[in-house]
Amino acid sequence: MNTRLLIFNALMPVYLLGSIPVWSADHEPALPARIQLVNAQVITAHQVRMDGNELAITAADGTPSRWPWKEIARIDFRSESKAAYDGLPVPQHEIWLTNGDRIAAFVKEIQDEKLQIGWVEQTKWQAEPIPLESVEVAVLKAPTSSFARASFRRRIQSLRDAAARKDDVALLSNGDEFPGEFIELGAEQATLMRLKESVQVPRFRMAALVFNEELLVVPQPAKQRWRVVTNDGSAFTVRELRTVNGEKEPPVKLEFLLMTGTRLVVPMQDILTIEFAPDSLQWLDDLPLESHAWHPWLPATVQGSSTTKNILLTRQTSRNRLTGIHEGFDETAFWSLSMSPEAEVTWRLAKGAYQLSGRVHVPGATTLSAAAKASIEQNGKTLWGSQEMNLQNKSEAFQLDFIVTEEEKLTFRAKSGPAGDQGMQLIWSDVSLRVK
Repeated sequence: MNTRLLIFNALMPVYLLGSIPVWSADHEPALPARIQLVNAQVITAHQVRMDGNELAITAADGTPSRWPWKEIARIDFRSESKAAYDGLPVPQHEIWLTNGDRIAAFVKEIQDEKLQIGWVEQTKWQAEPIPLESVEVAVLKAPTSSFARASFRRRIQSLRDAAARKDDVALLSNGDEFPGEFIELGAEQATLMRLKESVQVPRFRMAALVFNEELLVVPQPAKQRWRVVTNDGSAFTVRELRTVNGEKEPPVKLEFLLMTGTRLVVPMQDILTIEFAPDSLQWLDDLPLESHAWHPWLPATVQGSSTTKNILLTRQTSRNRLTGIHEGFDETAFWSLSMSPEAEVTWRLAKGAYQLSGRVHVPGATTLSAAAKASIEQNGKTLWGSQEMNLQNKSEAFQLDFIVTEEEKLTFRAKSGPAGDQGMQLIWSDVSLRVK
């Protein structure tokens, strides 16, 4: 689920071209892909092929057509019976990259500043080594229960938030922290330098590796990007993509170049959604962040942090990354903004005329009596406000036009309960802003 800031262009002429079928694992044609254009028109494609320049499709009646990417907003490979916000698998093994991506894979080994990854079930997936400076966290074994997993994520967040941290940290399965300078990770143990001595830690004792933030590198922006969600719980951003044939035709695979420079090959039947962003596009986490505030109805302090912070809104850093992956009791939302129970986030917008659209919804994991309201403001003036949102009114969409005469502030606000005193979450997603 992508929270994105889009600058759209008008439709271009359509040209004819053949295409390659989308196939399922048993070599039968997959359910149709739905292509959403930037003008909100939806096309159903029974065959598809793509590269960095264009998308070639064949309609149900056999008519082929070719579309430049600047006309495409989103490709959805899910069946109509699967809701857009159905929960995805909760992976026990994860790689968190510095640009906010998550790869649901396990660490084979780490040597020579490179991380080798693999998959337990996705045996047809292939990946090149990932530069270690692009990896924030390697989750070696995460809990599967919702409560334990939430606690585990908060613990990792506290390690990432620790301003004075100068070391890598191995988070052990018993909750202990083992800081040091990470050297390598093999099949049996990890090696760290600690107090100028080499120390080995058995791999089975480790739950995660959190790397020293001072040594990490954020990938450079690309002229065009795609955001991809797969059916194993991975969500990643790529700067290049192309359709490639497998050992036999079918199946068809997609080869991606991640922002980190790593190539990843994924069978097409494992893709859920692909969203496109040209160089004129920004996502919310690319915008200059002015401020964010959170008013908890119960105290919530991140361990290892000197200040009270919102767990659902990640810390304010030079990267200003607030959007990301939200995991609730009943859903996983990618590149979304979670606000609970009373919160506001403000970005800075440059001069121009804009159209803002998107949706806000209430997760199912809440009480019948809980209610919340969402609003959007421009320099303190309300542009849009929702009705009272609850389990009966779970979702509202918005689309509004406004003009920014000089650099101004765009604020998303959420309030749960009459005094911000109910613990309901509001999830903002599919947010786009285009220059008119």
